[in-house]
Amino acid sequence: MILTADLKRLLAQVLAVVTALAVLAGLALAGRVTLYSLSGAKTAQALHEVPEVPEGAPYRATWLPDRWTRPRRLEPSTRRLVQAAYLQAWEAVGHYQETGEVAMVTRWFAGPARTQALAFPPVMRRESWGVHHSLALTFYALDGATLALRDEGAVVVRSGLDDDSGLAGGTETVTTAIEDYDAVLTLEDGYWRVRQLRRLASAPEQTVSLAPANDSATDDGPRTTLVLPAAEDGTRRVPPLRGVALAVAWRDAVPPSVDAPDGAPVSFDRGRAGGDLDTVAALGLDTVRIDVPEDVFGIVPRAVDLAAVRVVLDLVAERGLRAELTLDDGGTDRGPGTWAEGGLRLTRIVSTLRDHPAVTLWNVHQDPERSVTPDVQLRAWLVGACRLVRSLDPRVPVTIGWRSASRAADPGTAAVTDVVTVPWQGPAERLPGWLSALRRATDGKPVLLVPVSDSWNGVWPSGRTEAEQARWTASVVRAAHAAGVAGVVAPVLRDRDGGGTVSGPGAGGRASLLPWVRGPEGHRGVVRSGGAVKPAARALLADRSAGRFTTGPLEPVRKPFTWLVVLVVVLAVLGRIRARRTRAAERPSPRPGQRRS
Repeated sequence: MILTADLKRLLAQVLAVVTALAVLAGLALAGRVTLYSLSGAKTAQALHEVPEVPEGAPYRATWLPDRWTRPRRLEPSTRRLVQAAYLQAWEAVGHYQETGEVAMVTRWFAGPARTQALAFPPVMRRESWGVHHSLALTFYALDGATLALRDEGAVVVRSGLDDDSGLAGGTETVTTAIEDYDAVLTLEDGYWRVRQLRRLASAPEQTVSLAPANDSATDDGPRTTLVLPAAEDGTRRVPPLRGVALAVAWRDAVPPSVDAPDGAPVSFDRGRAGGDLDTVAALGLDTVRIDVPEDVFGIVPRAVDLAAVRVVLDLVAERGLRAELTLDDGGTDRGPGTWAEGGLRLTRIVSTLRDHPAVTLWNVHQDPERSVTPDVQLRAWLVGACRLVRSLDPRVPVTIGWRSASRAADPGTAAVTDVVTVPWQGPAERLPGWLSALRRATDGKPVLLVPVSDSWNGVWPSGRTEAEQARWTASVVRAAHAAGVAGVVAPVLRDRDGGGTVSGPGAGGRASLLPWVRGPEGHRGVVRSGGAVKPAARALLADRSAGRFTTGPLEPVRKPFTWLVVLVVVLAVLGRIRARRTRAAERPSPRPGQRRS
């Protein structure tokens, strides 16, 4: 039984603990209120959570010098939150116009600006995106709850159909404009919201329209029409190219069992890279294609990482070779929301490496068909990216590494490139006519051909021996040079024993589990994975040599598929013979004097 004194003492202890916790909670709350008050928020609103800056914000907004010189300055934490709210408001506009959902508009707009944003009924695939904003503070209230911004030279992208029907066959248009805005933001319920947004001036930069194509020998898809503010500077001369794509093993200097420390500069296996370049030089080729992959170098490469690319270019120059640099390795999202960091990526790479003598061609985007971005937005990005690279380096030609012939034949994207890069997998007899149609569609642009073949000699009927790969490559190379192409570039130097990846539209670069797809993708090189040179390597110079690339009548015997067919036939014959013998043995023996039927 608990005594009265003990009970009183226990209650006193519990009361003391509760009082202490209440005091601590009060101190924490007071500190939080003070922190938000000093950062520009009202104390009555300081208990609400405020979201962080959206992804990519450092590349999408630049703060100009403040034009507000009154006593209260904009605190760093408030500046960060205001920038986040302004960018989120622009994203809300695009999201609402695309989907019709009003939640984001309600959250990031208030008052007249919210009414204005919701006044335009949403239409399928009609969107407005703020690509980059240059912000200057023009007013900041003493209570820290109201401020005004001037957005100067905002890059705004608008895309959509030419009417409200959304039916197939209409013309899609993307327009990039440079615009000025005045904005007023207020702090409500713990969130900075745009209360007023007024456009001051607008200057269109470029327009890309995508309309259904007319009949064409090379393209049954839509065609791009460009409206640019100024004439381009003409086509730069493309030197003759005989090359191969070189897969540099970035970060291979770090053992596979050791994780590279965070922030460590990009490295590579110098010995392996040098050996591959020696092989290319020994084959008589003059150019290598080198990727600067985003998953290794990041969206915006650092100077210390691009130093590794410069070292590789030095190795290329030491061997008398040239380099085609791929600036974008086929990312799947190239919508307007990524254009700011994408443009900064191109600027950083080209500005850093344009003075290297080994650089002979800029490949702005490899395999753009992998993108899930709407087609008109993707083409608008390619147009802007090519124009940006050409402005950064007027000396070196520009190309796009298409994966499909129909996309390469588009005259709109060809208008901002100096050479059309396109693969070929058909017979050599059809190549001259196809090249002639491609030149007509692209206004006579030089063509860089990528002959895609393989030596995957598997058990499937599509298997091809190394001799067959060489014969096909030689016939295509001879036909291509006879037709006057700017060059030929093999798709890959070395085979990959682990198989290849599927990088067609919608595949996203995933490794295929289908052996008849994975096998050929992994055996498209002109050198075996172990380093032995395949006959296809000599076939890349077939137009210069008198060598013959033929296959003998016994070539099918070298195919596992042939032996598989023979084995199946033999097993079927043996099975039939055994079945007949089994049936004969199971018949009853004839009686004496009775003949066996």
